[in-house]
Amino acid sequence: MSLLTFLEPTHLFQTIVLALSIFNLVTFLWLAFTVWLNGNRQAWIARLGVVGLGFSAFFFFVHALLIASPLSYTISQDFLWRLLWLPAICVPYIWFAIGLHYAALINQNWRRRRPALLVSSGILGCLLLVLLVLYRSTFTFVGTVRLLAYSDLYEETHAGLFSPTVLVPVLFLCYVTFCAIGPWFTPGRVKRVVSALGGFIGRRVKQYMQGPEKAAGSEIGGDKKIPGLGQVLAAAFWDDPTDVELLQEPVLSWHLARPGLFLAALLMVGLTTILGIVGIWSIVDWFEYRQHGAHILPASLPLETIPLHLLVLDTIAAGAVALIILLVGYSIVRHGVLIERPLARRGFFGQWRGIVIVATTVAIFIVLLVDFTHSTLGSLLLITSLATGAYALFTWSSYTAHDRYIALLGPFIRSTNLRHWLNTDLQRTEQGLEDLFFHLWQDVLA
Repeated sequence: MSLLTFLEPTHLFQTIVLALSIFNLVTFLWLAFTVWLNGNRQAWIARLGVVGLGFSAFFFFVHALLIASPLSYTISQDFLWRLLWLPAICVPYIWFAIGLHYAALINQNWRRRRPALLVSSGILGCLLLVLLVLYRSTFTFVGTVRLLAYSDLYEETHAGLFSPTVLVPVLFLCYVTFCAIGPWFTPGRVKRVVSALGGFIGRRVKQYMQGPEKAAGSEIGGDKKIPGLGQVLAAAFWDDPTDVELLQEPVLSWHLARPGLFLAALLMVGLTTILGIVGIWSIVDWFEYRQHGAHILPASLPLETIPLHLLVLDTIAAGAVALIILLVGYSIVRHGVLIERPLARRGFFGQWRGIVIVATTVAIFIVLLVDFTHSTLGSLLLITSLATGAYALFTWSSYTAHDRYIALLGPFIRSTNLRHWLNTDLQRTEQGLEDLFFHLWQDVLA
């Protein structure tokens, strides 16, 4: 392949999307192995997290194969496209169940809401999956690309406003949005935030009406600093216990990881909203074209590659998911979410930085190898998945070695009780401390 062909906008964006997809595959797969190897495998939430992370990795495995293959009406391509439906529906539900589990640990009110929320979201997800299976001839890969790119439903000429072609994208948008923000936004929480915002604005307006001198005088006289908008909204939004010193695992992990996971949920909602708007816009345009008897793309004209604007949209989507992975991975390896047992957080966080660098390098190497040597992407992805598992075993073994070193410090800590050293001669005390430290450095940490 020549450099000019590589730098063509369509091919360049296709390469970027493929690299992001491989990056997401490697990081999700490494996180799945890490949670399984380091976590409490007796806890159902850890097993559920492994399933969710594994489904996410599988999604991007299939996504990479679809992006790299030319558009054609083949059985294998539609088979891969339909394989995406299962993780696309299961992953939001698993995210929702994990969020409700940790929310119920902190706030007792969530325990009463959780069964109804899980059942309602599960019914909606099953309904979506049944509609996709029943109307699988309508939702083909090439047909979906034609709809999003050219507002053309191809052979679907009798679609109405309440047809599956219209209902499925709308239901999917509502389903993913509900699963993403369900554990975060409740009517009571939204009411508190709105009330706090109104009170903050009212106080600011009152201070402005009094004048800056009186406002400053009242603040100094009360010897009280007025909190900013961010502090007011945070205090109203996070109504959970804030005594971090009194919290224990796994509540402590969730308490520390909440800001990052909340940002990840907002990114997921924003991404889903953008994709849903594009899909609904395309359907509305198709209705207008059909009403006026116009066709923007003749049915006989085949698509050979994914259009450029769809590749740009896919790049944004894959990049947003990569940011979500960074936030979720940070919460797992830094705060121990899903692992359900205490971790040496700072030491293990170094492994997360390492896997991000390795995943980026591997993604760039594979896309360049596929572009310039025309290697088979499927076999490369399989080899990459196996190598990711081996790398996860390596990081796990290094972490267990660290655990063994910490365990060896137990006799040293237990032998340094206060009464023992107070009843010992000063010279013998210094000699004993010297021997203990030499033993620590030579036999434990060497």
